[in-house]
Amino acid sequence: MNDQNSDCGSDSLDSHIEVFANACVGIFLRDSSSVSKQCLETISVTSNPDHAALRQGPHVYVAYSGQCPLYAGQTGVTVRTRFKGDGDGAHDRKSWYEEVSHVRFLPLSCDFEYYRKLVEAALIIELEPREQTPNR
Repeated sequence: MNDQNSDCGSDSLDSHIEVFANACVGIFLRDSSSVSKQCLETISVTSNPDHAALRQGPHVYVAYSGQCPLYAGQTGVTVRTRFKGDGDGAHDRKSWYEEVSHVRFLPLSCDFEYYRKLVEAALIIELEPREQTPNR
């Protein structure tokens, strides 16, 4: 094994990861739904049972402040639950939550946790949300 840094040519693993991450973000931005923070906080199963943010996961999501990505994540529960009702892990308890204007989210067809984490990592790599720093 070579201890020196590999070059970042077209055959390097880094370049393939960048292509994958870029493709994931393109699909996410094209196909995701958006919900305002206000709607996320007020929608209920009783008043709007078909709202996409109330559908059971899996989902990947990005919280935004205007056009600035704040946080990217993944969940196996509803987007609303992840932000407002997930106990100590709920995002409304995080320091950055007050800045959230809206959340974009995309349901995934596969509920394998590592699949969700892989797409989440791609979003973090490409969008560089303010609250997360990708290791590069």
